[in-house]
Amino acid sequence: MFSCTTHRKPIKITGYPKLQQETTIKRKAIDPKFFSPYKTERNLVEIGDALEISIFGQSNTLSTVTVAPDGKVYYLFGVTVQGEGLYVEEISEQIKSKVLKLFNNPEVSVLPVKSTSSSFSIIGKVKSPGQYNLLSSLTLRQAVTQAGGLMDGVFRGTTIQVASLKKSFIIREGEAIPVDFHALIEKGDASQNIYVHPGDYIYIASGLSQEVYILGAVNAAYPAAYNDEMTIISLLSESGRGLNKDAYLKQVLIIRGDLQDPEVYEVNLEAILSGEEHDLYLQPGDIIFVPEKPYKFLAELTRLACNVFASSFGRRLGRDFSEDVLGLEDDR
Repeated sequence: MFSCTTHRKPIKITGYPKLQQETTIKRKAIDPKFFSPYKTERNLVEIGDALEISIFGQSNTLSTVTVAPDGKVYYLFGVTVQGEGLYVEEISEQIKSKVLKLFNNPEVSVLPVKSTSSSFSIIGKVKSPGQYNLLSSLTLRQAVTQAGGLMDGVFRGTTIQVASLKKSFIIREGEAIPVDFHALIEKGDASQNIYVHPGDYIYIASGLSQEVYILGAVNAAYPAAYNDEMTIISLLSESGRGLNKDAYLKQVLIIRGDLQDPEVYEVNLEAILSGEEHDLYLQPGDIIFVPEKPYKFLAELTRLACNVFASSFGRRLGRDFSEDVLGLEDDR
């Protein structure tokens, strides 16, 4: 347990000793493997896949069918065939055998239009967030364009961009890829334009967010609504929050700004809690990371904090998106 009282008046972090940029984090180069385009494979059909079925030269035979939970494909004319675990050519042959009595030498076409195993998600401040099929090679910039581009807003009669590219990220297999979205979208930097792969999760952050984030060795790692009087102590004092027993309080980080090139402040939370140092006011978008052990190299600690932020809050946002937009149940 810890005390949330301190006799020292909170101060603004402005003027507080900021870690020297060269000792904190340098932009990490993107692994060349991320620039390899996704090659579509000849996949077996799965439950949930959508197939476009038609009979060549015959009107009123076009139908888009989703493979049912029982693995079956339910086509027109009362035709039911097995779908799950087969190739589209095999499904086509099954349907052909079923409609031979209705059509003379039918030529059945079965085309995949949606594959559950070949999709990526993009949410946040884009015009058409959602889950998209990855049917061919697609770059990250093209993926943003496919989602309608960045969302705009209106402020005092002027159109403004509401996305925060400096806090946006892409996650693949649970790890954040160090893409600089600002350089990619605003400057057209091709060195950041990686290829999208199935399962990728792209989050375009909001520039209007009024939240702060605390994670690491804490009891509740989730965003908190920002207010003008928010300090580290008041944040920890909120119901359900607090530090766990493994928290290392002498090397807490406050990360502000661009995730790829942040301002980083090292804070002795133990001294703040004991009243030896001033409590600190926070700003919207601040990330507070409480480590479980001391780190000799602060660059390593900063990279860890940024990656944990992207993966943990990315999963939370993705879960909310799945439940609220896609209508999927949380399987926790």
